[in-house]
Amino acid sequence: MKTLLHEGGRHLRPFEEAVGVLNKIEDGGGFLLVSVSKTTVNLPIKMGEVLRPLLGQRMGILRTDDPRRPYLCRTLDGKDRSSTRVSLAHSLGVEDSK
Repeated sequence: MKTLLHEGGRHLRPFEEAVGVLNKIEDGGGFLLVSVSKTTVNLPIKMGEVLRPLLGQRMGILRTDDPRRPYLCRTLDGKDRSSTRVSLAHSLGVEDSK
């Protein structure tokens, strides 16, 4: 599968998930550069307000094929393997440009 790179990060394809510790969020000039463990992904700028409070937490960001909810987020608790799923697109009205 070919990886889509853009301005230092990569775009997630539908049903790809970036999983790891949310290390850093930077403005990439119209998009976010989000560092999840050793991976940097490009995400819509509006996702920053939901992701910033999760800095330092282990999480997953899933790209979907649903235009109403193009990204889903879950926080992961290593103790009991539980997860909390939050629809970023639904709560923010994020439209994906790709």
